[in-house]
Amino acid sequence: MDSGFSIRNEAKRTGRLEILNYLRARGASPRMDMIRQLPLPKGAVALLVSELLQEGILPERGELPAEGRPARRGRRSSLLDINENCRLAFGVVMEGDALYLGLTNLKGDVLERAEVPLKQPGYREILEQIVEQLHALIRNGCIPPEQLLGAGICVSCSAAGYLEGPAGGDKLLRLRRDLSHALTMPVFTGTTIAGAISAQRLFSQSREENLLMLRYGRQIEAALLISGRLYRGASGRAGGFPAMQELPDGRTSYQAAERLEGTRDGTNQALNEKLARDLELCCLTLDPEAVYGFGSYFETESALKEISRILSERRLPPFRPCRVTEDTLFLAGCASAVEHCFYAAS
Repeated sequence: MDSGFSIRNEAKRTGRLEILNYLRARGASPRMDMIRQLPLPKGAVALLVSELLQEGILPERGELPAEGRPARRGRRSSLLDINENCRLAFGVVMEGDALYLGLTNLKGDVLERAEVPLKQPGYREILEQIVEQLHALIRNGCIPPEQLLGAGICVSCSAAGYLEGPAGGDKLLRLRRDLSHALTMPVFTGTTIAGAISAQRLFSQSREENLLMLRYGRQIEAALLISGRLYRGASGRAGGFPAMQELPDGRTSYQAAERLEGTRDGTNQALNEKLARDLELCCLTLDPEAVYGFGSYFETESALKEISRILSERRLPPFRPCRVTEDTLFLAGCASAVEHCFYAAS
């Protein structure tokens, strides 16, 4: 075994990740700024940037603006940015009623999408559907296999029963293992709410490192991002499949707001007040920079406006709609693939 070769490969991989995450956080930047600011040897940064340019991952995006200064002779520093179309991500979200699938580029632009109803299928049938739909999306889009980055498979709480395994983490691990055998690409599995947080950061250019996200609609799910990392809790189960939830009318169900009076148009004032109180308690305890609402209930203008008003009057962080909607659930899976297969494993 050539340990020196392995160390060099790991150093190169780490350096590439430093460059990609620098650009993800700051956007288009001059090459010299990266060389000066990254915690890497200047020669190594220059070499890695040149390699990424040759691979088409970092195209030049014009020149550094003069910012009101008199133009100088000679060429100004060119801006480098990530080519959003250099890799494509395949995403799946498993709900209790359907599989939601799609293909996007690195910035969440949708290229292909599909929806497959689920009518009490078995675990193996679901795996076969995911593989079959991926191949169909590739054929329909005439996409070269080498351009595919990986697959992100997100599971909502209502679909947890379809998976095999004794617990939430074990279920996701087995799903990842089984799909890795069937798909010739990296596979990442997680919860839908965690994928929605990834989509918020990657596809909407959100800069928050500390945020709270609540899903309320067809599902009830919540997750917390602390210092840029998903909070897993003392036992590693936070943000995973929740227990059955008690609804405002006393019922317990995974089905959240859809069947309650006044929820389809967001005018259920009692529900708005309760959600605002719950979010206020979380904000006072966790101190997030922003709170995001995810789910069909928060997609109604009345609910979003009313809850935003209540939180604003109490001088709490802003309440905003999530980048992922019930109509674009697959973005949660695509974002998971981009985050874990590009920004964490390039």
